[in-house]
This record gives sequence, structure tokens and C-alpha cells, in this order.
Amino acid sequence: MIVGTSPGKEEDEVGQPYIGDAGNKLRYALADLGIEPSEVYITTMVCCRPPEGRDPVQEEVEVCRERLNRLINILDPEAIILLGKLPSQLLLRIPAPLMKTHGTFFRLRVPGELGDYEVPVLLTFEPAGLLRRGDSSEHGLETLWIQDLRKAFALTKE
Repeated sequence: MIVGTSPGKEEDEVGQPYIGDAGNKLRYALADLGIEPSEVYITTMVCCRPPEGRDPVQEEVEVCRERLNRLINILDPEAIILLGKLPSQLLLRIPAPLMKTHGTFFRLRVPGELGDYEVPVLLTFEPAGLLRRGDSSEHGLETLWIQDLRKAFALTKE
């Protein structure tokens, strides 16, 4: 399961996450790792685009949290990949910069019908941010992003 921040304008209009350039980048990366689209569920932590495309605030995340929790309960993912600094800060309450926490597994507590349980969560970069940076150097953020994705999917193959 992959969770991004919030839908962009196009995604909000269509009602489907990651259908623009960032979605293409993510799908190409997954394909390069041998991950079929049917093997991963992609969503966002808030289901509506915040006004004027601003970052979501904690209250908006909390309003959508029940939906996200239900999805996690239904899908029962072996791991979750959080894309970008906002999901790590707003869902996990990790204040550290993403450059220090990317590629690290944390635990997300999820309420379930039989009680709370934890799911491994890996933090990594948001593909839209990579597109804005244009960083394609061998040791750049894009390389780290691919390594992070590989690490997360390796956990699910164990």
C-alpha cells in the first residue's frame, strides 16, 4: 500500500490518485522493480484537495483518518509506503526531516475490530517533489527513492 499526501487538481477532478506526471513516475518506478499495478493499492492521506492546493492541515488529516484506517483494515497490507514529509509528520508525528528518516521503517498504529495493531511503514520521497527538483544524478534523491521502494517491497516478499 502506498499513501501520498493529497490529490492534485486533476486527481481531485477524476477521483483517482496519482494519475498525472507524479503518478506516471511512480508507476514506471514500480514497473522497473517488477511490481504489477494490481499488487499495490495507491491512495492519499486526505481524499480531497485542500483549497488552492495548499498542504493539508492536521484537522483535515484527522477527518480522513477513519477512511484511511478502514482501507488499511480491508487491505491488510504487509507494509505501507508513505510518500513525502507531510504523511510522516501528520500520520506518524515524526518531526525529523525526510532526508534523515527516508528508507527507515516505523510502526503505524491502526485501530481494528479486534483491537489496535501495528503496520510497518517506510518513509520515502514524493514523486512530484522529485519531478520538481529534476534530480537524476546517480547518487541523487531519485536513486535514494528507488532504493527505498525496493526496500519496502523486499519486506513484502519475505
